[in-house]
Amino acid sequence: MSTTYEHELAREQAYVDTLYSRLDDLRDQTREQLRAVLLEAGTGTPQSRVERDAFAGAYSDRISRLDAAEEQLCFGAMDRTDHRRIYIGRIGLSDTEHEPILIDWRAPVATAFYRATLADPHGLLRRRHLRAKGRELRGFTDDVLDPTGVGDGPVAGASSDTPLLEALSAPRSGHMHDIVATLQAEQDRVIRADAGSVLVVDGGPGTGKTAVALHRAAYLLYTERERLARSGVLVVGPSPVFLRYIEQVLPSLGETGVIFATPGLLFPGVDATGGEDARVVALKGDLRMAKLVAEAVKNRQHVPPGGVDVPYDGAVLRLHQRVVENARTRARRSRRPHNLARRVFVRELTTALTDQVIANLAGGLLDDDEREEIAGYLRADPDVRAVFDMLWPRLTPQRLLCDLFAAPARLAPAAGVARLTANERHLLHRRADAPWTPADVPLLDEAAELLGDPDADTAELTEWDAERDRQADREYAREVLDGLGLTGMVDMETMTAGMAERWYGPRRRRSAVEHASGDRSWTFGHLIVDEAQEVSPMLWRLLWRRCPMRSATLVGDLAQASSPAAAGSWTDALAPHIGDRWRVERLSVSYRTPVEIMDVAADVLAAQDPSAEPPRSVRATGRPPTAVGVDTDQPGSDALVAAVAAEALRAADAVGEGRVAVICPVGLPERVRAALATTLGDVPVGVADVLAAPIAVLTVAESKGLEFDAVIVTEPHMIIDGSRRGLADLYVAMTRATQTLTVVHSGTLPAVLHRLTTVH
Repeated sequence: MSTTYEHELAREQAYVDTLYSRLDDLRDQTREQLRAVLLEAGTGTPQSRVERDAFAGAYSDRISRLDAAEEQLCFGAMDRTDHRRIYIGRIGLSDTEHEPILIDWRAPVATAFYRATLADPHGLLRRRHLRAKGRELRGFTDDVLDPTGVGDGPVAGASSDTPLLEALSAPRSGHMHDIVATLQAEQDRVIRADAGSVLVVDGGPGTGKTAVALHRAAYLLYTERERLARSGVLVVGPSPVFLRYIEQVLPSLGETGVIFATPGLLFPGVDATGGEDARVVALKGDLRMAKLVAEAVKNRQHVPPGGVDVPYDGAVLRLHQRVVENARTRARRSRRPHNLARRVFVRELTTALTDQVIANLAGGLLDDDEREEIAGYLRADPDVRAVFDMLWPRLTPQRLLCDLFAAPARLAPAAGVARLTANERHLLHRRADAPWTPADVPLLDEAAELLGDPDADTAELTEWDAERDRQADREYAREVLDGLGLTGMVDMETMTAGMAERWYGPRRRRSAVEHASGDRSWTFGHLIVDEAQEVSPMLWRLLWRRCPMRSATLVGDLAQASSPAAAGSWTDALAPHIGDRWRVERLSVSYRTPVEIMDVAADVLAAQDPSAEPPRSVRATGRPPTAVGVDTDQPGSDALVAAVAAEALRAADAVGEGRVAVICPVGLPERVRAALATTLGDVPVGVADVLAAPIAVLTVAESKGLEFDAVIVTEPHMIIDGSRRGLADLYVAMTRATQTLTVVHSGTLPAVLHRLTTVH
């Protein structure tokens, strides 16, 4: 290593030390400010308490962002043609004189760091990538963009390996990492795109679609913080494992104003984890279900032919058919949701019944107060309420759908309006106690939109609710004091009670994320949908209700679509809901999948769709993917399972600290896990532990969006035959690997995999 390189590295280390010193100072100052706010004596006015809580929230958020910047605080520098050097990092920092000493990667001036090339240097002479572990610089790499302006060119001794290739070759950790230091120009362009419309990020496997979407969320939270701090960002991913895989990216970028959810969690209070036939999934995703649900609600607004008798106070009153019809018409014309329109319906019928009661009284006409008293008695009478509930019941979405799908007599009229066939009606039939499935969630949400709150006219804050909230405040206050290091320095019981009382009345200000997580009607400032090609038309209706501003980032690859409810094109998926308010950005470079694997996967893609183009891989490993045949004619036999387990163990030894995935057709994962558990003992291999497991055993659907160092694909012909888009499933399975791919099969290898190297 040259003396010049060592000198430059020492100089950069000194500057980085200065940055960390400033970071520490700011963190200490902010903690002192938070401590002063939380320990401020006196209760003050309600307004001052709200303001104090707002300051506390702002200081807490700032501490979180400063803490997140600790790792790789500064990762680059730019030498400009105006002879200024600008350092780029996770956050922006200024010195004590308020002069900038570190530029946030999201700032406009940082764009040049990501987009400069020899052809278009963006005003740069040189770009420097800094490599660090903790606070210690380990080296740097120079990209000379204008050789005439930097003297002798690159510093002798600088690494020739780019940070991107180093990151791509590193073992997988089980969690997605941010790519803020290695963003490429096409990714940066997407991240900084205008937020005023719907952006579809289309790209093949390994093109960084998910990472780009998450960094776009961080960018928007930086550029539109005030708006998104109020409304939040919703990120929808395909599975709980996938969400755990990506959950660390935004916090590592200092952003926490985000809610993560799977489609099965988008209806508060329901965790839809049940499974069902693919034909049912496709049907429930069809837009005809909106008509079905709407008609099901109307059919619960009942008008009995000939009217209905109403027992009251030893007598029998009569609601004639026309009276009930008129009440229903008035209620529907109110354009309120079903449960709120019930008030109009009940009021009209109560008036009719009150008239009958008064007509039967010997005293004649009554004044308004007396009429209202009689009406109150009628509304409170159990027999009268039972009639009202029969004619226009209060309904929850769960009750509406349970009743609808469990009773063919209820389903038939609504299905007729929705133009469902007899076979489709049969597919929808289910037990009333059957578990909810992800495909049910959009139907529940559709019902909730039409029904409204069943308790809207009766909900009150009880003293029990109030005490529960006070207790939550006390627990939060205890956590804050403990985090500030005040445990043992103050009377914890007195202090937490005092802080909680100061926050209570008005309630402690909750963040947008806290509000939104349990509020179905919450609308988000930005929506991110991963694996968007799998979203059904009914799920799109739910998602656009959550984001009426139509500010969204949708990422997906039509070639990987496998859901029976998936659309054939982005136009088919989006135009029915948002017209032409969307545009597509295509990512064309695969950073994950090596050339050797992509060449084989491209054959599978071509067999599925000859017009589709695979992404271009940026690297080669020199290790061709292999095929291992098992001498058996029985798919999924014990011999095959044993061979798969042996290949997985061999791959785990080869990748060391990396991760291995065994991707199987449905029905095989449990047997493969059992075979591996016999050898691995206590090492986890189940789906719940997939991120920590050295060997994860998954179905294709469970592997979507994930990546592993080595992948063993099992029984490819069963994957192909397992669904109507089996080739797409095989394409997904084969492109999860960053290093090596092995295909284990019984019988004859599918012809589409003819490029695999056979291992005997």
